[in-house]
Amino acid sequence: MNILIVGAGNIGSHIAEFLSADGHDISVIDHDSARLTEVGDSLDVQTLRGNATDPAVLEQAQIEECQLFLAMTNCDEVNLIAAMTAKRLGAARTVARVGRPWFLHHAEVRYRSALDIDLIISPGRETAHEIAKHIEQPDALALEEFARGRVQMRQIRLEPPNPYIGQVLRDLSLPAGVLIATVTRDEATIIPKGEDMLRASDRIALVGRPEALDQLDLQWHNGAPGIRNVVLFGGGMVGFYLAETLISRRYDVKIIERERERCEWLSARLPEATVIHGDATNLGLLKEERVASADLLAATTGEDEDNLMSCLLAKSLGVPKAFMVLRRPDYAQIVERLGIDLALSPRIVTAQKILALVRRGNIRSVSLLEGGQVEILEFQALPDTPVVNRPLREIQFPAGSLIGAVVHRRQVRVPHGTDVIRSGDVVVAFCLTTARDELEALFEGTA
Repeated sequence: MNILIVGAGNIGSHIAEFLSADGHDISVIDHDSARLTEVGDSLDVQTLRGNATDPAVLEQAQIEECQLFLAMTNCDEVNLIAAMTAKRLGAARTVARVGRPWFLHHAEVRYRSALDIDLIISPGRETAHEIAKHIEQPDALALEEFARGRVQMRQIRLEPPNPYIGQVLRDLSLPAGVLIATVTRDEATIIPKGEDMLRASDRIALVGRPEALDQLDLQWHNGAPGIRNVVLFGGGMVGFYLAETLISRRYDVKIIERERERCEWLSARLPEATVIHGDATNLGLLKEERVASADLLAATTGEDEDNLMSCLLAKSLGVPKAFMVLRRPDYAQIVERLGIDLALSPRIVTAQKILALVRRGNIRSVSLLEGGQVEILEFQALPDTPVVNRPLREIQFPAGSLIGAVVHRRQVRVPHGTDVIRSGDVVVAFCLTTARDELEALFEGTA
């Protein structure tokens, strides 16, 4: 696929890295020659210096041959104008990144339709939604939803005294409708078989109906109380969207923000939240604001060091859970070793949203696990393909792949070998990256 990315900053370059690894033809436009040199030296991409709102620059980039146009600079207006211009000049599909809320859901101005842009995406809002999902399920290392929430994947770490430690998979008494899809041990991930044994510290991905996963969680945690009181450090767009989401779900929210003007902005838009002017890397402030009584602290500033420090301080005061936004996803393992419960990268969250756009047409969503070692693909089963109207045990699925769930007429089932996929069913499949192309081909009918 011919893909044109505008913006060689953190998010644009990260998406370029993902997509070039998939074998797509990538071109990157930016006005900063140093950024372009860095991207061009590290990735197999074409680069072009210029302003992407200029039609002449887009024509020089052969915009009429572009199948996917991604405007990913840190300026909302540039992204919207560039995407609109690209569409007018012949780009097949266009995506614009925005940050400010009125570009997403203004009551009277619908920018996406007015500017003829296929998708407007906000890394801040998407990241906030991911954090909110984890606050609902705080013990999940990763959490994804499929089939409009009818299927969930929760990745958890097995810690003593979990009763599954030391057991072989075929001997487990899992609730009906739950399956262990992947096991990660010492940074190596497998699609497990019945004879595989679980060990302490394994990270396992469970898939099934949310109610069944809740039942399993209840067995493991004996009805421990959930999270209700949340402290946020950082009132930027991630913090704002997260606070807005949590307040709508009746959480008690306190926001600590360094800039007084931003505090006033937040107070005006989020009257239900308590907004504190201060710095959460200041231990004295945390004690003064009684942060130790919170159930969770989420650090959402734009600085990794500040987010990490505030989380560590909160943990030292006895806050049970600490989540942070991580701008450098390559630091994720270090942050995890320091005891941070969750580190989410806006780059990775945005890249996952984009990945679904470049895959085959019947792929509804793409999610990544373990730094991309595993992909979770949500397919819409098509007629006249090898996976339809045949028992699963008769289909030659590639090694390193697994069908985790099938949704037929809104009914979810964890399939067995005798089950049959029907045209129109939603299928949630797990695969190692080595098996992805072959698995996609089966569902596309090109195998």
